[in-house]
Amino acid sequence: MNRIQLASVLVIAAIAILTGWVYLSSTKEQIEVTPAPLGQEELVEETAELPGLTPGMYVLYTKEVVADRGEDVEQNSDDVREETYWVYPVAGGTPRQLTDEQAQELLPSKEQVWTGGTTTVTADFVFKEGERGPTVTMNVVAAGDSTSITFDDAEMGIEFGYPWPAAVASDGSAVYLRQVFEGEGWFSGFWKYDVVTGEITRCAYCDTFALKMPFVNPATKQMIATSFPQPESLSDWIMGPSALHLIDLQTMNGMEISSSADLGFVLPTLSPEGTYYSYNWGNEQPPQLWVVPVVGGEFKNSNRVIQGSLLTWVDDHTLLVDRSGELVLYQMTTRAVTAIDRTIGFYQDSDYQRIAFVDIVTVE
Repeated sequence: MNRIQLASVLVIAAIAILTGWVYLSSTKEQIEVTPAPLGQEELVEETAELPGLTPGMYVLYTKEVVADRGEDVEQNSDDVREETYWVYPVAGGTPRQLTDEQAQELLPSKEQVWTGGTTTVTADFVFKEGERGPTVTMNVVAAGDSTSITFDDAEMGIEFGYPWPAAVASDGSAVYLRQVFEGEGWFSGFWKYDVVTGEITRCAYCDTFALKMPFVNPATKQMIATSFPQPESLSDWIMGPSALHLIDLQTMNGMEISSSADLGFVLPTLSPEGTYYSYNWGNEQPPQLWVVPVVGGEFKNSNRVIQGSLLTWVDDHTLLVDRSGELVLYQMTTRAVTAIDRTIGFYQDSDYQRIAFVDIVTVE
């Protein structure tokens, strides 16, 4: 995990303390959970041919247990931790433990790569003495042609932080960049790099409303982002007035789609086909995941609310959610909830196990 990914995880962890029930927002009606038997960034999709696994989509996750509980065991000792890889079929079934060889076939590449159409993007940064931030170079390979771009922070209007790829349009026509700042503060910079012309366009709408936490949908060429008053530090509650904005990345124009005078929208996302948007409230304990139709969505009576935190969209109507260490699939159309696996106990307990989501993978 690189420093940017780690920073994102820390921010999410500070906002989301997870719990374990599912409700329909309008009535707070409890939905029955049927457990299964226990057993922004668009990266390169992982596919593999694995004997014994039916072709399809799987939830890939790790299960950690303590292999040796000697008297001198320290809680943070890696020597006594045993980690195994498991998959659960999105279509339903039973979790299955993978062999080391199978796990290696399915694990995402450690190199951060963004793809769309025939376009592949990599990026790297170098710190130079006397400079406040790193110099970022982005390498773009499109239709066999390779281009290297070194960004000038001053020309891009960046005082703190640096630009970093967020996603590539699914047709490969554009690379979307966001401003990254690894420190105590929230910053709002967003750009589009045109793969054909090489032109870099800054999102003026994003600057006008000081939009933060951008989430890009490469397929629909849309972005959702939030606005809220600047907290004094990343550990403070995010409060209102706040609004969610939907931006057309082809024109860089946007519109407000929801607002709150008191509460702060955080961690907004768009479903793969752009049918729904989701968010959490910045001060909600335990946090709840709200999911609302983009078109014709009513704030109080046609959305879904799930206590927990969104890990990823599996498809346009299915979400993978973490509820206090329990992995569950939530189906928007049927409201069906399937429990996959869960964290049990604490490190000192004899039945301790820790579950961690890795990726959604495809077996051919």
